[in-house]
Amino acid sequence: MKQVSAYILHNNNHVLLMHRTFNAPTHPGYWGLFGGKIESGETPEMAVKREAQEELGINLENVKLFKTYNQEDRYGKQIRYVFTGLLVFSLEELRANQNEGQDLNLFSLDDLNNIKISKNDLEIVKDVIKNKVQ
Repeated sequence: MKQVSAYILHNNNHVLLMHRTFNAPTHPGYWGLFGGKIESGETPEMAVKREAQEELGINLENVKLFKTYNQEDRYGKQIRYVFTGLLVFSLEELRANQNEGQDLNLFSLDDLNNIKISKNDLEIVKDVIKNKVQ
């Protein structure tokens, strides 16, 4: 079973999502969470901080474990450690440093009906927004 860490930065009941490239290995062209595989010797928190640096060139501070999800999709079973934190960067700043994906944006609960997002990511994002994570 694959273990991954993901992070959701949020602001005023909106969450930051990445638009995956059309040649991405999983869910190409979908909007989704930032994060990735936990490497050997890493804790989930270490992995999420490394992924934030690789993907957006940012240092995550004050992230906290929101919830652990056991999920399965066409790519297999995975344990997802989801961390949350307040968004303290502007979209322009994040886009300028984005190293993965083709775009990023903030989405509200209502916006989720109008984007292409995997069932598993949708479950997590709705859970975060509905619980009004601080």
